[in-house]
Amino acid sequence: MRALVIGAFLAPVSHLAFAWLAVLGPDLHALLIAIGIENAASGFAGTVLIAYMSSLTRVGFTATQYALFSSLYSLPGKLRRTYVLHKYEAEMREAILHLAFDGLAAKEAGSDAFVDNHGSNAVSRSLGYQPNGFDWGTRRGEPAQLNRWRLDRAAWEPQRRDDIRLHNVDACHALLPLT
Repeated sequence: MRALVIGAFLAPVSHLAFAWLAVLGPDLHALLIAIGIENAASGFAGTVLIAYMSSLTRVGFTATQYALFSSLYSLPGKLRRTYVLHKYEAEMREAILHLAFDGLAAKEAGSDAFVDNHGSNAVSRSLGYQPNGFDWGTRRGEPAQLNRWRLDRAAWEPQRRDDIRLHNVDACHALLPLT
């Protein structure tokens, strides 16, 4: 039990190595040390947790009970990851829209998402995209219907973010076949 507490303490404390790296500045050796510390702490915590969960199972039902424990252990992270990925997708698409409209003078942007990808379709709606018909794509070798989305500059302007900055975009104009 003491090892479990130590692992639970070491895993988050190991992130201090990355804080040290941020203060130190760009340094490859320091990055390797920070990654090593974090990996060692996470490995220790994960190994101790597996050992602890294994101690909770009965010999006759080890596989079933371990599968149940590991599923329950990973459930909160998966639920959180779904929210975080949705947030990152929105952030990334806002940055790409800023590059397209502000940096490259695009007149409109398009996006596709599989009909059953509710998260991606919700991000498109939240960014102001309007439905633009359907199309077909292939997913895992099978045909699947896509929602098509369209966003024009006029719909993007009112909700554009003022905290996104573009740098050196002019240098790209010579490389891109834009008129």
